[in-house]
Amino acid sequence: MDNIQTQSSEDPILCINKRISQLHDNLLLKTGSAQWLYGKDCNLRMFYTEADNLLRNLKKLSPECRLEGLQVGQIVNLCCLAAPDLALLSKVNELWKITEELLHAANMPLPSSNEKFSEFFRIEVPEEETRFNDVSLVSMSNMLDVACLPTEWMEHHTGLLASALTRELTEVSPGGSAPADRLFWTAKVFMQTCQSQPVEIKAWSRQRAPDSQLFAQHVLTGLWRIICGKGASSDTCHMSSLALVTFLKASSEDTDDLRVNANSLMTFLLSGANSTFQETSILIGPDTVCVPPPGDCSQSECVFAICCYCRAVLKVLDGRKLLLVSKDQPCLMERILEAICSIQNKILGAEYQFILLLTTWFDSLVCHMKEQPWQPSDTFWSMLEVVSQLMWCQVNSPVPGAQEQLMRSYQALMKILISEMDKGNSDAVGMHQRLLQSVLSAPAHMKARYLVIGALVQFFGPSEVLSHHPELPGELMSCMDTNHLHSAAELVYKQAIAGLTREHGDQEELLGEWIRIWGDGILRGLCSSSNLFRSHVCNYFIPLTLKIISGSLPTLLSSVNALDGVSDARKLHASLMIIKQAKMRGLLTDEAKIQQAQILSAGLCHLDDDIRSDAFSLLVQSRHSSQAFTSSELRQLKDFVYDNLNSDNTAVRNGFITGIKNSLYRIRDGSSALVRKLTALSSKKANATASEKDELHRQLLEAGRVVDGIFHMCLSSLFPGACYQRMRSALDILTHLFQCFLKSISDSKKIKKGISEDVRVELLRLLQAEGLCQFISARSASHLLPCLLVSSGDLRSSAFQILTEHFPWPLPYCEAYPWIEPTELLCLGMKLINSPRVQECESGALLCKMSFMKTTIEKDMHMRDIFPKDSFNGVVVKSRGRSADPTPSIFPVKHDDPVFHFLQSLLDSLKFQFESFQQNPLIASATTPMYGIVVALSKCVIDVPRSLIKLNEESSENATSLVKELLDTLFSICRFVLKLLSGRMVGNPGEENSDDLVKGSPSFSEMTVAINKMMANLSHHPQSEEDSLPSSSSEHQLIFSCSWLSLKHCSQLLGHISVLVCQSDEIHGLMDTSQHTSVANLLVDILIQCRHKAVIDNCALAVSKLSSAFLSSAVDTTLQGQPRVLLEMALDLVLHQESSFTKKSAGLPLLVEAIITAEPRQRERKLLKHSISRLLEIASMPLLEQSKDSHDLPQTSALNVLGSLFRASGTAEDIRPYISDVLKFTIRGFAFSSFVLRNCCMQLFGVLVARLFGQKNVTDEHSVMNSICVEEFFSRHGDMKDFLLDEIASAANDLKSEDSVSIPLRPTLQPVLVILSKLGPGLQEQNDERLHKAFQESLLILLSSSLYFVRRLVPRAILAFIPPSETSIIIHQLIDGLPSSLDAPRNHNELHGELLLIRKLIEIGSIQSLQEIGIKLSAGPSWIGQDRNPCAWTRAAFINVLKAVLSKTREPPDEAIRLSQHIITQCLEQGFLYQICESELCSAVVDLVSVVAGKGSAEGTSAREIAVKLLAHPSLDMRLAAAKSLQSSLLAFTSQEDLAVLVESAFGRVMGETCVTNLGEALNLCHSLYSRTKELSLEWDIPHWPALYGFLLSLANGSRGSMLRSCSLPVLSAFYVADASSQDIVDWHEWISLIAISSNPTQSETSRHAAVRSLNVAAAKCFAVLSSSAQETKAVSAVSLLQCIYSLLQDEQREIRQATATFVNILVNNEPPSSRECHQVNHMLKEVMLYFCDKFSWSQSALDLLFVWLQGSPGDSVDALREQTNDRVTNLFEQISCNIYKEPVIETEYIAAGIETLIPKLAELSPDLVQSWLNQKYTATIQEVKLTTEALAKTSVADLSFFGATGYEKPYQSIYRLLRSLALLQTITRSLTMTEAPKCHQDEIEQKYKIIRQMHHIHPLLREDHLLPG
Repeated sequence: MDNIQTQSSEDPILCINKRISQLHDNLLLKTGSAQWLYGKDCNLRMFYTEADNLLRNLKKLSPECRLEGLQVGQIVNLCCLAAPDLALLSKVNELWKITEELLHAANMPLPSSNEKFSEFFRIEVPEEETRFNDVSLVSMSNMLDVACLPTEWMEHHTGLLASALTRELTEVSPGGSAPADRLFWTAKVFMQTCQSQPVEIKAWSRQRAPDSQLFAQHVLTGLWRIICGKGASSDTCHMSSLALVTFLKASSEDTDDLRVNANSLMTFLLSGANSTFQETSILIGPDTVCVPPPGDCSQSECVFAICCYCRAVLKVLDGRKLLLVSKDQPCLMERILEAICSIQNKILGAEYQFILLLTTWFDSLVCHMKEQPWQPSDTFWSMLEVVSQLMWCQVNSPVPGAQEQLMRSYQALMKILISEMDKGNSDAVGMHQRLLQSVLSAPAHMKARYLVIGALVQFFGPSEVLSHHPELPGELMSCMDTNHLHSAAELVYKQAIAGLTREHGDQEELLGEWIRIWGDGILRGLCSSSNLFRSHVCNYFIPLTLKIISGSLPTLLSSVNALDGVSDARKLHASLMIIKQAKMRGLLTDEAKIQQAQILSAGLCHLDDDIRSDAFSLLVQSRHSSQAFTSSELRQLKDFVYDNLNSDNTAVRNGFITGIKNSLYRIRDGSSALVRKLTALSSKKANATASEKDELHRQLLEAGRVVDGIFHMCLSSLFPGACYQRMRSALDILTHLFQCFLKSISDSKKIKKGISEDVRVELLRLLQAEGLCQFISARSASHLLPCLLVSSGDLRSSAFQILTEHFPWPLPYCEAYPWIEPTELLCLGMKLINSPRVQECESGALLCKMSFMKTTIEKDMHMRDIFPKDSFNGVVVKSRGRSADPTPSIFPVKHDDPVFHFLQSLLDSLKFQFESFQQNPLIASATTPMYGIVVALSKCVIDVPRSLIKLNEESSENATSLVKELLDTLFSICRFVLKLLSGRMVGNPGEENSDDLVKGSPSFSEMTVAINKMMANLSHHPQSEEDSLPSSSSEHQLIFSCSWLSLKHCSQLLGHISVLVCQSDEIHGLMDTSQHTSVANLLVDILIQCRHKAVIDNCALAVSKLSSAFLSSAVDTTLQGQPRVLLEMALDLVLHQESSFTKKSAGLPLLVEAIITAEPRQRERKLLKHSISRLLEIASMPLLEQSKDSHDLPQTSALNVLGSLFRASGTAEDIRPYISDVLKFTIRGFAFSSFVLRNCCMQLFGVLVARLFGQKNVTDEHSVMNSICVEEFFSRHGDMKDFLLDEIASAANDLKSEDSVSIPLRPTLQPVLVILSKLGPGLQEQNDERLHKAFQESLLILLSSSLYFVRRLVPRAILAFIPPSETSIIIHQLIDGLPSSLDAPRNHNELHGELLLIRKLIEIGSIQSLQEIGIKLSAGPSWIGQDRNPCAWTRAAFINVLKAVLSKTREPPDEAIRLSQHIITQCLEQGFLYQICESELCSAVVDLVSVVAGKGSAEGTSAREIAVKLLAHPSLDMRLAAAKSLQSSLLAFTSQEDLAVLVESAFGRVMGETCVTNLGEALNLCHSLYSRTKELSLEWDIPHWPALYGFLLSLANGSRGSMLRSCSLPVLSAFYVADASSQDIVDWHEWISLIAISSNPTQSETSRHAAVRSLNVAAAKCFAVLSSSAQETKAVSAVSLLQCIYSLLQDEQREIRQATATFVNILVNNEPPSSRECHQVNHMLKEVMLYFCDKFSWSQSALDLLFVWLQGSPGDSVDALREQTNDRVTNLFEQISCNIYKEPVIETEYIAAGIETLIPKLAELSPDLVQSWLNQKYTATIQEVKLTTEALAKTSVADLSFFGATGYEKPYQSIYRLLRSLALLQTITRSLTMTEAPKCHQDEIEQKYKIIRQMHHIHPLLREDHLLPG
């Protein structure tokens, strides 16, 4: 939009009129009317800007101006035109108000606008004909919001408006054809009318309508129907409630009538929620108006209506009306509180509205208590207690937004308590004390606890809370180790710090208090080994501390460095995080800045990913986006990019890309500031010095070189064979780089201050003049185009986005970097879409899409002016060796419809390929697969914006015919493929004329048989009985792949076309209703007849989108009922006995799920409710007598569909009200007689449990963090309470009546116990005592069950029903009831259950009397843990109880220690004679040994002796448990003697073990002993050397399997570093061979880990021994070892790479991972190579092998070229390398760097040897280059690559290595100043390079500068 430039001589009124007319005309030109603004996402920023400019000019006018010339009428027109957009209307309305003020000040009359507004809103005469459309309703509401409508107009038309709106409310049905927001705007306008004109509304309400009823009656009927209805949205219901209460306020005679009316309506609603609606009426003046009862209104709907209505009462009425108390009834505020208490158990399905009501009630009470005196009633505090408990149960509600609302409620509750406590209210004091006590005593895992504590701390101060509960800081720190609780802990900490600030005004005193309470915990949290813990403390606690406590930064940094027992790496990380947070907030001190520079260099290259990521974040972080980087920061930035491009840590890579993005924008903005300064200096020639300009220019170039370096680095990372991580990072950086420097700033959402388009263009011109930042060039296009052909879809998409958004069309081309014309691009795309490989088809489809989009849709798009032609690397031409004439169009010139022509061409090809497939599916699948063209059509039609609209604009007739032909073709393809796979292909005898698809879905075996038949028919050979057997050859795979991919993409394309046509007003005529219906029916057929997962997933997605489009279709309303028809069809299929879904198809559940999730979110999803009820009805059907488990049952299908619905995320919120009913049915289903039904019920039960308890908060399944309390569970699912209790009580009664012969089996008991076991401790004492006592009694009875699983589950289940105060009492009662001797009659099952319960109570609870419990256990019942007990289960359980007591007691009683030692002695001396439970008993004994040893008792047998006895125990299980336990408890052994004894015992077990598992653990123990010995720097000696060595060597060679080989290799390596006397036996070459085998990428991950551990043990000594021998044969072995290390440093598994890098850090730098200087993997690749070259600087063999490693074997490149061009594999899913992370090209650079350092050292020893070596390598390498050049000439172009064979991984890598080796030879020659190299070598090298450069099909990266002869 062009701005009008106002000259000083121009009349201001004329200027303003021009601006008004221009704004008016531009709005009309763009929109045509106000209709455009409604319901559309429009960019109005330019109109906002024009309105602001006009407003500024209008404010400058004075009344003295000639205002009679002002176009006031146009301003009114602007108000009407802008009315649908509130923001624009506000600006225009301000124009109108200023105009009114000016005219009033000038005593000029204001023109009447009443007629204009009447015309705009279409006020008709007679009034009954007045109807408001959607635009009118929105416009009127906005005008009322900004007070734009004249008062007199409103007063005159109030009755008309109210009548019209009332008709709208009563005539339009909620959820009908009218959109939901229409009802919303109708109710809102009615409410606004009542607010603005209460007097007129009052008079109107008492008038009678034409049907003789009062208008008030119509209002109540309409609004009440919406509020209690099902179809309207939540917002519409709330707005209707506001309108209703506002109407009552306006129409009631006085305050008393209003209160009576409001109370009557509330009573009416409550009656409906409790039972049925009771008749009631309200007073409107002298008349009584009956309140019409709603129709079918469920309990949840009534509760929803109550919540909306009560909220409206609270919002509309003022404090006087709400708090006024009369004699006969309480105030409305307390009346609403009564309503809240009465519906608290009925809120299922209306939870969020109920929570909003709570928040609104508390906020209103707090607000009005200050204004209105109020005395609570006697029942107020008891009701408030009930509400408080209800809030406690709802805090963890899964409803989004519930926690935030409840936190507000708790804060308001605290304000009420404080206010009343200040008045001396004893009830408030008592409630506060009870609340504080119950909250602080609640378990630490409950989130509700911390939300309440936060409110308590905020209003009562931290000191009071901490005085009651000093453990709070530790509990908050433990919360930071879980995502579930960290937000609540942050809130408490924030309130606590703020409270400390209020209590301690002095900063030093405040800091000291903070250190005392919080300091150590927070600082150690920053140094925690848990990544989650550190992250949460850094992101939540540290910012609050720095912000609130000024001057805390130096103290934090110094305190971190002073921590004891923390590694240097963790201190480094903690310092980085603190400084980063301080820098983000501008709090860095000078000392901290110095420390920042010191730690950045260490952090940026550290091995730890988190340290490196936070260091980079600190580097790029800046509070100002234009703050320039320093020179050192720029160098660090560039180096970090190079080192981290291939990071495979997703979190690190995301942070890395975000940091690079911020850095690029920061460089751009900072450089733009420099450009502005440079421009300013250039304009001041006299004042500017040359040095100032030079300095600015230097800074610009420095930043530009870094950006250019990053740009070229990313381009070079796109080489063939680059790992996915490198390409992903490079393309992400390139995307941000292009957007940063090339995307127009005006397109951004926010224009940054001071950064203009002109400055950015000038910046690019300056940099490009220096040869930098040539982003749009032939070179960059040549690197990005091959990325369209890679296998990863997201990489292709990124490259496509860059090429289409930022590059001109045609793409740039020059001789140095070849480029393909648009026609050739399209030809390559057409070749690719005919490939049987999926990735090639998708690549070809992208090329077709690019050609289509650029040539047809965006054909007017040209290169931007900011990029001059000289910015390219060469002259822009259009093709190789052709003239520079304009490129001919890919369409004939005579064709006027390019879109139609392009799509028709693809469609013709598709029809031809379909005919070929019909004739011979096998040949067609290999040569002309259909799915490639279908993908191309999908991308052109669906992904290209406005393609169908453009097609329709060219010719609607052509568009209609094309769409019809396309749909028919896709229909035919899908139906033919379905017939083919089902065995009903045309051509089979007797089936040619059958068009009906088979019922059900064929199995894979049946599909294979069908393919066999088809292939036999095609070959005209009869199929024998043997041939009919299912097989799975490559031919079958080819046909299956083609068929399934065709179905997948055809269904996707069909669905999207139908959706696009259905949702667009411009192209809705391209398809009729029957075509839409046919698409939907075909998708249903595919879903119920296909088995392939990708097909049914895509088809289900298409059905979901299509159903959503049908339901929202405003053009063709007949389609709105189609989803219901499809759903009924699916549900009928469930009942179809001949269909086969449960065993042969997964499509039916997805079909139902797709239809239901498409239904728009309303108060009730009708399709969901209908489906649940229908499916439950089907599942409840009785089984037929002839039904068998092998039959397909409707019940199983129904259960599977239910499981899919409950698993779907789209129904998560709406399906919760149905969980209880389905869960009850599922639990009862465990008792079904049919195994199939029981199995389905078990699967559905698993889904329901996940939905009941939500996502796991921690990994441990049984952790209390994953549990919810009893009150919370039953508040959500109250109807489950009686059901679960009945099941438990029935099971307990069955157990009571159990006889000695039979064991009562109750299948429903297990699921009930599973649910109860997931309820965590935390029962509140004030809750229903009868409830938890009933559960307790029944569960205690079940402890004696003879079923083991029952006894295991019951202790976890009973914990939820024991209040914390009763825990100790129950423990003592249970211990007192234990038998004192074996002779006492007692059931061992009961004894076992009670012991399990005692252990659980001790582990979970906080027990104060553990000493007494230990003494009791050591007395009478001690026999249970001794050998006198014949039951292993009870003995193990007793030992576990004893262990739990000792573990949780700081100073355990001596009796318990002596009993433990006695039990241990018995076990060691006598062994076990049990047949069962021996492994559990052994584990219990070993754990008890560890606990007793940890208590440091000096009596009895030493820990070493016990360990030796355990390892020699006769029980296999005992030895296994001992070996595992000792590996984790070796820290207790510190002396040489102890370790030597353990080593001898462990190696003795290695020689004596026969069990493979035990032997493996014994070997692991030996390795752990070695590690512990070296950690303590003690002597390492091995007994029985020769025999052990031979045994371990055989194990390491795999004599007893791969598992023992992995375990034995590290132990064998320890032999190589033992004392010197044994070194004559070891063979280092043999050891290296074993390492090479284990480190091979084809080996298992366990084997490769074993190789790393072995390297840690012996590699350093191996290198030392081999290098000191000075033997060439030893150097050969050393190179093999180096290759093993390189292989492990580039392993696919990050853990293996990290472990290897840790070893290399120790080997090279002697830096452990805990050090500050432990470098990352990429650094170690270089450092270990330099280390090796330094060690073997004397070896020519090492040099030869390194060069061969660099260059490859002779003939590698030729073989790779031949294999790529002649031997193309037919495997559709091949993987070229077994290690997709390894990059030989990058590896080559490190090898070359090592050779460059090795050569000078060798030259010092023998210059002649180096000269001879160079000549030899020159000759061999040049010969290899010659052969490669000849091979390249013969294989010039490959069909499916931009750069021939060199565009593929293997040929590119082999040629790159060859050229890199030749470049290395020349570099070495120059560095050694050896001019003796024959001149013929140099000439021949240049000749070969020239030939290679002239080959246009050579990959551009093979012609980079570092590969060219210098």
